[in-house]
Amino acid sequence: MNAVRIGWVGHGARALALAASLACATVLAVWHLQPELVHALDARIRRAYEEPWLDRWNAALATQANDPEAALQQLDALARDLGFVRELDRGAVLVRMVSQHALALATQLGRLDSARWHAQRLHAFDDRDLGALVQYCSLLAADATGRTEAIALLRPVVQRFPGHAPTAGLLAALLLAAGDGVGALDVLETAAGDTLPAQWDVRWGTAPEEQCWLLPVACGPGGLVASFTVDHAAPLVQLEFQPPEGRAIGSLGVQVAGAADTLVATAAQPGTPIRVTLPVPQPPGRSAFTLQVQTGHALPSWLRDAVLGEPGRALAAALATDAAARERLARLQERCR
Repeated sequence: MNAVRIGWVGHGARALALAASLACATVLAVWHLQPELVHALDARIRRAYEEPWLDRWNAALATQANDPEAALQQLDALARDLGFVRELDRGAVLVRMVSQHALALATQLGRLDSARWHAQRLHAFDDRDLGALVQYCSLLAADATGRTEAIALLRPVVQRFPGHAPTAGLLAALLLAAGDGVGALDVLETAAGDTLPAQWDVRWGTAPEEQCWLLPVACGPGGLVASFTVDHAAPLVQLEFQPPEGRAIGSLGVQVAGAADTLVATAAQPGTPIRVTLPVPQPPGRSAFTLQVQTGHALPSWLRDAVLGEPGRALAAALATDAAARERLARLQERCR
């Protein structure tokens, strides 16, 4: 009797495996032979999934025209019910759309708690969204406790992306509001350094050894200067300068050591090499030059405003008793003028 039962169980298992195989083969055959049917089925499933959420979204938009408070409540509820959606899910676009609209509406209505919740939702949904982080931290900073949390959230981001204007500017402002003028100055100095890379590439031939790198120093508003030497085995006819990426160049001058005249060249397009042809080829050996550059203003407007505008005056007042920090601020102000 037991042997009969085992036999039936074995036959049943094989039958189930065969049925599963036939089902998989049928699905694959339909997928290959009837793609239109598969696409139509996929579209129907997507509509069944998305339509209830879209209906609630459209209903909230319709309500907003007559009753913004009720519309915000509908959006709050919809956002909470969409809490299961993740960044790569099909409903991710709707989640962002709902929370961004609710955030704007809550801010307009003065509903700070709701605005904070939606801003936090957007930031948690995608922690790489720096715009959402700035919105969230701006709302957090409405009180001293929230300001401390906002500073803690912004610090690692600004350390990683010091030249990102919204995060760096907000962190500097929050540190200043918290009484940390030196910390605010640190952020602004780091942002300025990230904005202005210093290294220049100089070439006088095609061989790897026929190149060098310069680190010009500031000389007056928007000015840079560097002295350098070139070792060349053949007569030197031309120098080619490659400015740092993103640096706007107004004019560039090269003076040969011992010569009275300065050779002036301008860049045809930003980011392109600047070539200076020497009127008299330099004989083989070592030649010395002085590079003089007048730049367009490379510092962004937000940074100049933070240093020279009203925030800059508040920063100067906060640093009134710190001589070393005041000197650092003066140097940064000179770069911004």
